[in-house]
Amino acid sequence: MIRASILGVALLGGLATAALPAAGTLPFEKEELQTLFGTSNQEKLGKMVRTYYAHIEKEELQKANKELQKLIEEAGKVAKTAKIADPLLAIEDWREIIRRGLMVEKPTAAIVGRGDLKVAEMESPIDTRANEKELTGIFNNKLKAYISLPNDFAKVAYPVILALHTTIDEVKSAKDLTKAKAIDAEVKAWATATFSKELLTKAIVICPVMDIALRGSDNVSWSRPRWDSDHGALWAFRALSEFIFKNVNHDPSRIYVDGTGEAAAAAMLFCARFPGVLTGAIVRGAPPQRIDFEKNCRGTPVLFVGDAGKSFHDEWAGKEGLVLAHHPTIDDATLIQWLTDHPKEYSPTKVGIETSDFVYAAGSWFRVTDQDATRETMRFLIDAAIDREANEVTVVTSEKVSGFEIFLNDRMLDLSKPVKVIHRYVVEIDEATASDEAKAAASEKMKDVVRFNGPVKRILEDTLQWAYLRPYSNTGEIYVASIRVDLGG
Repeated sequence: MIRASILGVALLGGLATAALPAAGTLPFEKEELQTLFGTSNQEKLGKMVRTYYAHIEKEELQKANKELQKLIEEAGKVAKTAKIADPLLAIEDWREIIRRGLMVEKPTAAIVGRGDLKVAEMESPIDTRANEKELTGIFNNKLKAYISLPNDFAKVAYPVILALHTTIDEVKSAKDLTKAKAIDAEVKAWATATFSKELLTKAIVICPVMDIALRGSDNVSWSRPRWDSDHGALWAFRALSEFIFKNVNHDPSRIYVDGTGEAAAAAMLFCARFPGVLTGAIVRGAPPQRIDFEKNCRGTPVLFVGDAGKSFHDEWAGKEGLVLAHHPTIDDATLIQWLTDHPKEYSPTKVGIETSDFVYAAGSWFRVTDQDATRETMRFLIDAAIDREANEVTVVTSEKVSGFEIFLNDRMLDLSKPVKVIHRYVVEIDEATASDEAKAAASEKMKDVVRFNGPVKRILEDTLQWAYLRPYSNTGEIYVASIRVDLGG
């Protein structure tokens, strides 16, 4: 099991992850968002969480349970001192505690770049050792990335830029593929030209090297994946998770994907498919020809650089909930200011999803858990909204959805009070040809139905498990309770 795998159960088994920071923020006063436990308690509890996760990873369940009980007891003492009724009310503290807990005690990769892009490597998440001889000089079964960390990264939490280079589009025999050294050199040259020495003092930059070679379906040819493929996404996110999240102090509210050339389309698709994994995107090329953008990228900051993205920006700019900017060119100061000004909204009041794929049918605190397999051509459509004043969540879905789960914390709703979940369908029906019976049935389905109304319980063990496995897609966020709804049918 990979600790804090950024995709959780994604890509390999079904991506139940994608977040939509949406328009509308929660009505908390600024001072209320400050931490309550203090840095020393965050550090102490973070170490306990790290020990707990280490036992979980080794499947030492009895030791893990003992550590959990110690953690619950210690968290209770800290909460009592802070004069709060439940430790899990301190959401900002637990974000930091769990972030620390998910980092390993001993580095799992040698990251030596300090204000300079240096290569780091670890074992490939895709095993090609069976083809080792055939891939000699082509791919060495390593996941590599050029990484630069500001000199004081251990003390200062810097934003992270996941930089995607233009990939080599080739389908050839193994002996004719571009050599790994040539790809390394091109990536290093591109990254050095794109990210100046000045910028490398203000942000963490990681540039995964797409040099893996995969055998084609004809069992003869080989190719290297594009970033917008499942293998490409796995490559990029595993690099981010394994190199940065596990090993490097960073700002989890500022994690951006930066795509150049054809990788620009991948950067936007990553935000549309897994929007909670990333804060936003820097797009230095043409947008994808097809993208579920308006719902899925609502609230996600997207910065277009250059002429290729201008028409897309102009088409969508100003529409409700979209956070878009365009610059013909961009200097370091402007880019750093944009990163600074656009942190993640951890608790969006609205989540919107539109997709044809079950693996992408999730967003922030919401995920589809079951689908109606008989509606093969129907898309997943979801609009979910929080009403904190009423302490309820309203969910509107297409009939493709037959079950969903909502993850909660006290920045979203007051969990000391009963929570209500209301659901209704949006029904596709041809008014001109539908029978009266069909229209009546559709009308009935479009009525509000209370699917849950009652108390929920904050559970620290669930919070820790969810942060470890990430059944949701909201990197850096923690949830303390959940409600699962079965729509039947």
